[in-house]
This record gives sequence, C-alpha cells and structure tokens, in this order.
Amino acid sequence: MMYHFGKGYVANEIQALDWYDKAIQGGNTDAMFLEAVLIREGKQIPDDYFSKPEGLLYKAACAKNEEAMLYLAQDFYKNEPNQAIGWLEYAKKYTGSSAAQYLIGKKYSDVNGEERLRYLQKVESQCL
Repeated sequence: MMYHFGKGYVANEIQALDWYDKAIQGGNTDAMFLEAVLIREGKQIPDDYFSKPEGLLYKAACAKNEEAMLYLAQDFYKNEPNQAIGWLEYAKKYTGSSAAQYLIGKKYSDVNGEERLRYLQKVESQCL
C-alpha cells in the first residue's frame, strides 16, 4: 500500500503490483481488492494485468471482503443493476454491511424482495 498510495515511499504502481502479488500468494483478500483497483485505475499498468481485476475482485468478495463486494456493486457493475443488487445483498447477508443496506434502500428501493433474492442467489452460485 505504501507504493500504491505513496506513503513513506515514492508512489510506484509496478512496485505496488509486485508487493500485492506477494500478499495475494499468501491469500490476502485486501491485497486482491487493492490490486484489482490499482489495475483498473492505475496509469502505468502492464498490459498482461488487464485481465486480472474481475477474478481478483470475485475471489476477494467471495472470501467475504466487504470492500470488494461494494466495489463490484458500485463500480465494476455500475451499469448492470441486477449484478449490483446481487453483490449488495451478498454484502448485507455475509458481512452485515450497513453501506450495502443504505445503497439498496437509496438506489434500488423499487426492486422487490423476491427479485433481490434471485440476484443474491445468482451471486452466491458464482462464489461456490
């Protein structure tokens, strides 16, 4: 994170990727989430990384990383409401996320509970 955000070191996306990769090898879900965000938003990312974000986000979210779930809902699937609702419901169910509950009420209050349950079940099946 120090290389990613330039805290104590000069920001360096390539160094950040190297350190995130090491943490990911150890199963760190925060590193999975942060690397996915860096790949999507970074400026100097090598081309061979561009296929990784979705898989990293799914692994982190399915391992109950709330930030990854919320990122999938708000950013990755911002134009796909069914997926977004599914990830918000997943976050609410598995982490008790108040942010997910708030977003469901604010953005998707018109979607009935039966539909939200169906979207949740689809996301749950992707995490098996």
